[in-house]
Amino acid sequence: MAPATVRPAPLPPAVAELLEQPPPSGGWLPPEFEPGLVSVIIPVYNGGEFIGETLGSILAQTYEKVEVVVADDGSTDRTPEVVRRVARALPCRARLDLRVLRQPNRGQNPRATSAPGCRGEYLNFFEQRRPDGR
Repeated sequence: MAPATVRPAPLPPAVAELLEQPPPSGGWLPPEFEPGLVSVIIPVYNGGEFIGETLGSILAQTYEKVEVVVADDGSTDRTPEVVRRVARALPCRARLDLRVLRQPNRGQNPRATSAPGCRGEYLNFFEQRRPDGR
């Protein structure tokens, strides 16, 4: 018996219409963005115990055009110290930018305040989590 042929679901009409149009000329990125750059935002609050491991996971990737933004929501633990230690060890790694954006802890989502400062064509939020899920 021959395997059944699986057909993809049809595209929604609005998506199909959009794909039929020619791409915009001159590129779609504003000049302040860097093509191919991936901006990774790590929102963190008092994550000193785990932020080193989180950053290590990102640094272990083979793609090198990466901007890492640690969005620190006013940590009162070792978070800033750990991030500084990692940043000092980075000069040997080409094409990686590690920045820390600190804000006072006021309950505002650090994703919303840090995303506008990113330069990447792609944006990814990398959650720093404790093993218990918090």
